[in-house]
Amino acid sequence: MVRHILEVDSVLYAIGERRLLSDVYLKCETGEIVGLLGRNGCGKTTLLKIIFGTKHTDNKHIAIDGAVYQKPYRHANLLAYLPQRDFLPKNLTLSAISRLYLPQKDKQAKIESDSRIRQHLSKRADELSKGELRYFELLLLLQLDVKFLLLDEPFSGVEP
Repeated sequence: MVRHILEVDSVLYAIGERRLLSDVYLKCETGEIVGLLGRNGCGKTTLLKIIFGTKHTDNKHIAIDGAVYQKPYRHANLLAYLPQRDFLPKNLTLSAISRLYLPQKDKQAKIESDSRIRQHLSKRADELSKGELRYFELLLLLQLDVKFLLLDEPFSGVEP
């Protein structure tokens, strides 16, 4: 199995005079599970958005396998990000969303054969409970061919 390395270094982020992130360093390899812990408002979500490339900061160094990226989300197969808030189109059925995000038939089949999702395939995303939608979002992202998944509160609302 090929190992990939994500290295985040020298991340600084401030809101006005309040420094939220200061010289953050993080390194992880594929196959590892790394958790960010901290109280509300300490910058966990901000850091994930900076790593993904959708939150601007003047100082950061994001490298995957030694190559530096300013906006990793713009490059195929590097990262996927599950935000805290729902991100799927509300007016599409789960089946349509599955086809939209996963062009590979075998990956669509994995989603559509899941016992918790199969009964909801003809429903729109906005017809699901928060937990059902979160579960579907997780299943979807887990099927993507990316080196790293950034999950922001992935089990929020999902039954144990």
